[in-house]
Amino acid sequence: MSSGLASNLRVLRAIFAKDLRQATRYPTQIIMLFALPFLFALLVHTMGNYVGGARYAEYFAQQTGTTNVFVYQVLGGAIWLLSWIIIDRVGSSLREERISGTLEQVYMAPVNRFLLLISKALVQFVTFGITFLVVISLSIWLFDGQAVGGLPQSFLVLCLGLVPLWGISFLFAGLVVRLKEPYAFINVANLLFSILIGTYYPITILPSWAQVASRLLPQTYALAAMRQILLGNAPLVGLQETYAILALMAVVYPFLGFLAFKFFLDRTTVSGDLSKF
Repeated sequence: MSSGLASNLRVLRAIFAKDLRQATRYPTQIIMLFALPFLFALLVHTMGNYVGGARYAEYFAQQTGTTNVFVYQVLGGAIWLLSWIIIDRVGSSLREERISGTLEQVYMAPVNRFLLLISKALVQFVTFGITFLVVISLSIWLFDGQAVGGLPQSFLVLCLGLVPLWGISFLFAGLVVRLKEPYAFINVANLLFSILIGTYYPITILPSWAQVASRLLPQTYALAAMRQILLGNAPLVGLQETYAILALMAVVYPFLGFLAFKFFLDRTTVSGDLSKF
C-alpha cells in the first residue's frame, strides 16, 4: 500500500518537475497569464462604457447586483482562462507527446494512466492558482478593498471546482485520441464555455436551454459563488448548495471522464490507430 503510494507520488513529482521546467523556459507565457484577465476585462468594460454611457454601472447592477464592473469581469475572465488552460493542456497532452516522440514510452510505462492525465494539469493549476490570487487580490485592492476577507473562501471554492473540471478534460483527451485533431475542437468548446458559464454576465440572461447546459458545468457554480463571496451579488444557488453540487461533480465527473478516455484509448490501441496519431 505504502509502496504503491510512494510510486504514484514519484510519478506526479517527475511529471510536475518536467512540465515546470518547460513552463519556466517561456517566462512571457507566465506574464501573459497575469495580463490576460485584465485585458479581457478592460475590453468588455470599455465596450460597456461606450454602449451604456454614464449610467452603465447602474444598468450593470440591475442585472448582476453589483456596481463593481471591473472586478466582476476580471473574475469571469480568470475562471474562463483557467478552465481553458486545463482543458487545453490535458486534452492536447497526447498530441504533444506524439510530436515530441515520447507517446509510446509514456503509455507503455507501468504507470496509472489516471495519474498521467492529472499530472498534466498540475503545473497549470499551481502557476495559475498563484496568478489567480495575485490578479484577484490586486483587483480587489484597487477597486473594492472591503472584499479582501473573502479571498480564502473564494479560493476554496475555486479548488473544489477544479476537480470536476479535470473530469471534463479527461473526456476531451479521449475525444482527441479518437478524432486526432485537438486544437480546433478544444478551442471551439472553450469558446462555448465562455458563453455558458457567464464569463461577463449572469447566466440568467441566457435562453432557458442554455441555462440548463450551463448548470452542468462546474465553472458556472464556482464563478457564481466567488462573485457572491467577493462582491455580494445575487447567488445562483446558496453557498451550501454550491459546495454540495461541486462535491458531487468532483466525484462523478472524473470517474465518467476517465471511463470515456479509457474507452477511446483502448479502441485506438486495439485498432492500431494510436501509432498513427
